[in-house]
Amino acid sequence: MPNPYPGSGQNQRQNSQSRAPQLSKLVFFKDGAMPPDLLSKQAEDWAKKIGTNMTSSQLRKFYGDVKTLERKVLTSTEDQFKQHIALVGMLKAKVAYASNPKKAKIPRDFKDFIDQSVDAIENDRTKFLNFCKFFEAVVGYLYGLGIADK
Repeated sequence: MPNPYPGSGQNQRQNSQSRAPQLSKLVFFKDGAMPPDLLSKQAEDWAKKIGTNMTSSQLRKFYGDVKTLERKVLTSTEDQFKQHIALVGMLKAKVAYASNPKKAKIPRDFKDFIDQSVDAIENDRTKFLNFCKFFEAVVGYLYGLGIADK
């Protein structure tokens, strides 16, 4: 049955989803370097996909967790890095909890962003550090799009 209120809810969600960019698989290190469009086009595309349906408080919480891990990794030896990389996987558990369908605190697209990012890191130090830069770029684009506390 068609929506009798064409400018309301369901149609807006469908329209915003249809405008979301098609995203390629995340790769944080390729041919000996960070992919050239990772911090620009790919970060902007992910920010558009995540959208502004997330509070800046939730975004800061996850970004803060990543920055804490980044500081640990930057000051760690290779053996210590192996201990820290296990904590990267914990990000997936945290977004799973925050995206519980009964009381979701984050949009599903943000969960997908974290899940795909953690999978792309593949327990590699360079890929993790490139992910940190990528996440920073996504955060910048999200604030540029107008993410704010609700």
